[in-house]
Amino acid sequence: MGNKVRSHRITFDDDIFAKYITMYMEKHTTQWKSEYAFFGGEIVVDFYNYVLMNHIKHEVGPIRAFKKKRRNKRFRSRSRAEKLQDVFESVCF
Repeated sequence: MGNKVRSHRITFDDDIFAKYITMYMEKHTTQWKSEYAFFGGEIVVDFYNYVLMNHIKHEVGPIRAFKKKRRNKRFRSRSRAEKLQDVFESVCF
């Protein structure tokens, strides 16, 4: 597909989110005193799987081209700022 994207909008019940976020946060807070880091990936995957199997509505958007972000914008702005600084210094001093 190259640089083409298709959007998916999945609608699900709020209770599903509340159930899984509560499980996630309870497990997270119980791990605070543990020497091991908390990994909630299993709960997150279970949530997404449950939503995908029990969703209310699924809409698929049209295929559209993905616009690439401009790179090095920061560096272009920096070089422009340096040029302006040179002009400012030549005028003021």
